[in-house]
Amino acid sequence: MLPIWYFGKRNRLGHLWREQLSRCDLVLIGGGQLLMDNDLSFPLKVAELVRIARDLDKHVAFYACGVGREWSWLGSRLFEGALLNPSVSWVSVRDHGSRDLVCSISQCRMRIQHYGRSSGVCG
Repeated sequence: MLPIWYFGKRNRLGHLWREQLSRCDLVLIGGGQLLMDNDLSFPLKVAELVRIARDLDKHVAFYACGVGREWSWLGSRLFEGALLNPSVSWVSVRDHGSRDLVCSISQCRMRIQHYGRSSGVCG
């Protein structure tokens, strides 16, 4: 998956996303089981999207995301890098279990919310 992404889809999607994000005020990533490592597909895309947003000086928020349980080492590192990117200003997950998974996967220190309530700093 990594060579296909890096040499093919990354450039094609990157140009499209850069063009679209340049016209936005905020990048909102939300809903569903978006934070999961499905053979690196989502971690690669989320990391690239957040990187482009940072390049364009756009704020990024994650809203009501579910978090998968199975993560590769590389998927975890990509996800952690995306969440700790300075452009990410807010992270909300759909439940306390998803919050715990974010904390265990990424080992990051950040405020994570679920159901509109602060659930504290993980780590």
